[in-house]
Amino acid sequence: MSSSNVALVIPTIRNLDFLSSWSHEFNDPNIRIYVCEDHDTREIGIPNWSNIEIFSRNEITMHLQKKAWVIPHFNASIRSFGYWKAYKDGADYILTIDDDCLPGSDKFVATHIKNLSYKADPGWVSSCNFRTRGYPYDIRATSPVHVSHGLWENVADHDAPTQLALNTDLPTVNRQEVVTRIIPTGSYFPMCGMNLAFTRDIAPAMYFLLQGKFYEFDRFDDIWAGLFVKRVCDKMGWSIITGFPTVYHSRASNVYSNLIKEAKGIGVHEKFWRHVDQIPLTKTTVKELYIELADGVRQFEYSSNYFAVLSDAMKEWVGLFD
Repeated sequence: MSSSNVALVIPTIRNLDFLSSWSHEFNDPNIRIYVCEDHDTREIGIPNWSNIEIFSRNEITMHLQKKAWVIPHFNASIRSFGYWKAYKDGADYILTIDDDCLPGSDKFVATHIKNLSYKADPGWVSSCNFRTRGYPYDIRATSPVHVSHGLWENVADHDAPTQLALNTDLPTVNRQEVVTRIIPTGSYFPMCGMNLAFTRDIAPAMYFLLQGKFYEFDRFDDIWAGLFVKRVCDKMGWSIITGFPTVYHSRASNVYSNLIKEAKGIGVHEKFWRHVDQIPLTKTTVKELYIELADGVRQFEYSSNYFAVLSDAMKEWVGLFD
């Protein structure tokens, strides 16, 4: 890890006391921590570590100026700024966690970086953790992994209707049942931003969208970002891996607030992902592909201008990487 530039991005409005549990992983001069504080000015204290930098809305506006509008208020998608800043600072690997996540039982940073150093064949998936009968012998692992999606112990990433419907019978993620696997070409997965890592090459497509208090959608920023990232990776011949490392998710959000936030997006999501799946992609670079996706997003039929504004934001975002 010492030969690579590693960044960790944390969105928050709370204190950073949870980081004390992570000191064995993150209090490391080889890891630069970018705290994205969703307040106008700095209000939270930070640990006395030499590798932490904090950005409130004032700092975000200072860096992005007229383009600061693409980083929304009152939403965890403020982490997008940390992605961009880490990229600009030369990070090879960009990791992110939520502020209600504690260490799991495996090495977080080392496992994510190991995943991102892996090459896979996303065209075939074995029915077990080893090659079973019928798996072609001439398959060669040539697809580099550019996104590592970790899972969660304790509280899984449930939506609010599921939490309310199942109440105390909510399924949890049992560490012994976690399997690290490649998401097949042409398939999607619900990308959760609370435990995620990616390479600098895919960063221009890793935008967590306009959502939150001033927009009509919320809590789909990472999910819809995952649709775009998967389309770009498939077109580039790159892979996405999911499974380990896990984090212990203690859950700080309120299920009733989440229900209100998710309500409008639940129905739209059923149509939007199919629309994204049909956007034609012809270009050969990450940034060009993302612009094609942005153009396709503008064509999504919806009653307001949200997706037209989102399309503009996606283009402004990718333009930050010039």
